[in-house]
Amino acid sequence: HTSKEYQGTGYRQNKNIHNLSLDEYFEQVYSSISIQQINYIKHRWSKKPIDYILRFENLDNDFNSFCKKNNIDAKLPHKNKSNRSIDYRQYYSEELKDKVAKFAQQDLEYFGYKW
Repeated sequence: HTSKEYQGTGYRQNKNIHNLSLDEYFEQVYSSISIQQINYIKHRWSKKPIDYILRFENLDNDFNSFCKKNNIDAKLPHKNKSNRSIDYRQYYSEELKDKVAKFAQQDLEYFGYKW
């Protein structure tokens, strides 16, 4: 995430993070991270298994299904809408795709993502 309001790890390491290309962002931020998303789902010390995953690319439908399943009356607002293309793959160079595929191999396999 590269918004100026974001104050996470990458921002603390590089104050100009919002000026980086996606390739530069990956090199500077993700190259220093070793934890993949799958580790949060299959954590060995977790007492409760994850029973529902909402995918960002299907967030509205997943959120509505989750609410219905759990008898929750809620609406998910859509704020800070981007004018960018929905197909995230167009933003990745072939070289970056290879790097991400190696870095996040377990996540990509578990969640069924493909380039």
